[in-house]
Amino acid sequence: RVVRSLFLACALLALPAAVFAQEATLTGTVADSTGGVLPGVTVVAVNVATGNRFEAVTDERGIYRIPARVGAYTITAELSGFATATRSGVQLLVGQTAAVNLQMAPSTVQETVTVTGEAPLLNVSTSSLGGNIDPEQVKELPVAGRNWMGLALLAPGSRTASGNAQAPLPDRNGGEVREFQLNMDGQQISSELGAGNQPKFSQDSIAEFQFISNRFDATQGRSSGVQVNVITKSGTNALSGLFRTNFQSDKFNAEDPVVGRKLAISNQQYSTALGGPVLLNKLHYYGNFEYEREPRTSIFNSPYPSFNVSLTGKDNQKKGGVRLDYQLSSQTRLMGKYSKATFSQPFGAGNTGFSGSTGTNAEYNWEGLGQLTQVLSNRMVNEIRVGEAVFGLANKNLTTWSNHWQKANGITIGSPRIAFTGFAIAPNANYPRHQDQWVWSARDDFTTSYAAAGRHDLRLVRRFGSGLQPDP
Repeated sequence: RVVRSLFLACALLALPAAVFAQEATLTGTVADSTGGVLPGVTVVAVNVATGNRFEAVTDERGIYRIPARVGAYTITAELSGFATATRSGVQLLVGQTAAVNLQMAPSTVQETVTVTGEAPLLNVSTSSLGGNIDPEQVKELPVAGRNWMGLALLAPGSRTASGNAQAPLPDRNGGEVREFQLNMDGQQISSELGAGNQPKFSQDSIAEFQFISNRFDATQGRSSGVQVNVITKSGTNALSGLFRTNFQSDKFNAEDPVVGRKLAISNQQYSTALGGPVLLNKLHYYGNFEYEREPRTSIFNSPYPSFNVSLTGKDNQKKGGVRLDYQLSSQTRLMGKYSKATFSQPFGAGNTGFSGSTGTNAEYNWEGLGQLTQVLSNRMVNEIRVGEAVFGLANKNLTTWSNHWQKANGITIGSPRIAFTGFAIAPNANYPRHQDQWVWSARDDFTTSYAAAGRHDLRLVRRFGSGLQPDP
């Protein structure tokens, strides 16, 4: 047993392990004008929007590595006897490891050499198939219902389950939720109930996300299919906010050729957000709230006019959250967030059957997360996350039955099942139904690098968690 354990440990140390960064990483080599590497160079990366500073010192091979947040950066390299080198316009996306090499020239006077340019678009550090939806795309591109998840179709290898209009899932297996994992700020929040949708978030709370269809990092387990890594918005040094409205109306629609009249549509969305500094360059906040309502009519068109009724009601959604980011030092940062959403639907879509076959639908989710990131040295980073994620749904029939066979247990919702020729009074056999998923987790990710025929990164993950899914 001891020999096997030692062999396994040696095998892990001998193999390079790809480092998964939930946010992003800056790395590169600093050299002089002749190409010789420069150890001991102080490299500082400053987030343009928040003023957060991240520092590192190049090792004996002139390599630096900075675990950083997503966003635009200005990178500065300083060493006594050399002119300061500055690189601006470097954009870091979620899950990206950007290689930014710097060159320094000897100098006897105070001077700075500034280079403006972005990190290369081609990422050669990973073989994963997928892509990033950057902040500009999330902010500017139109999407049906303002559902940000639909933008996943822009990523290579992505498909969306078209039948899930409320929360289209990027998948590769016809909408199977167990082939899809959603990570929000490093926290696994995807629903595994097999019924209902996925947790909902306002598009105005999403900064950017990464879609990976295969060959994802081993630390992103559970799902055998798609991984979606999302970063939520945070505040910056500039106080800013928004108020947005979107409307749909049947006034602009033509008549439906089947029912011979206009189908009622009246959808309104209201969204607001506010973010800014509490302490410049240190502590920032961001909060948002969105409300959507849609009066709706479901028309039942069976062969029997007596059963053809129209149901009227109103769908509504509420989504909101708040996030705080605190940069204690260039080596330590804290993040805390809370979000919540509810969705209420009074009945389902009309069809050629009995209106009692449909029912109500209520879904809800909330998430809480705390994160501590510490850069222990130029070679070691430790990240701790503790959080809880909840998703639930409830359904019940629209009809009541005073002589229900479970009346003694207080159940009167439903109806008897009666079959006619070509028609049936058949309530949904799954209703009433109430399912909840509670998942809490504590995770410690320790990353270190070592030299063995090149530079390699080793990540050790310790994870503790609990999940509960009661029977319906």
